[in-house]
Amino acid sequence: MITKTNIEEVINKLAQEGLSLDQYTLLYCLAHGLDSFRKLKLDKLSNLRALQKRDFLDELEVTPRGLLFLSDSYVSTKKQVTVSTLSPKEILEAFNLFWQTYPVSDKHKHWKRTRTLRTNKPAAKKTYYNYVLQEKIRPSWIQKALEEEIRIMKEASILDNRFTYMPLVTTWLNQRRYESFEEEDEEEIISETKYGEEIE
Repeated sequence: MITKTNIEEVINKLAQEGLSLDQYTLLYCLAHGLDSFRKLKLDKLSNLRALQKRDFLDELEVTPRGLLFLSDSYVSTKKQVTVSTLSPKEILEAFNLFWQTYPVSDKHKHWKRTRTLRTNKPAAKKTYYNYVLQEKIRPSWIQKALEEEIRIMKEASILDNRFTYMPLVTTWLNQRRYESFEEEDEEEIISETKYGEEIE
């Protein structure tokens, strides 16, 4: 969102990337699922091509680079993370670690698989990027919260399989389950446990 406090920052960023205000508006609307841009008198086709050429769009999907550009244009009031310190590669690596850590299914010890948990990677990736880039949630916080929840479920699975109650990946993120765990101050994402395709 462009505000009085960050208009100069947005204009400078547009100049650096060679984008017009029309292209910024179009990118913002696509990133937030807004149909408002259809009512505007924009040369949509040429602006779409310009955004695709700069790797801000893949067809009509906003790329991680596009999301990062939008996020850098905002003035954050949250303290969890400074997006400018995270490169697209680092965010992608953080998501991949999160994805690989998340249980494939509810199979655990002698309990058989009844549900697939790790599903719809594109939707999960989009949701993850939204929380990291738009809401400034620290990737390491999300990662450590997931690892802690898995540890607790393992310990609690005595009489029944607690992984049966674990939601799908995207649901886990949208429920903000990481907020149930205390955030640590470390910047780095550390995962000493190596996870296989199933939780043993």
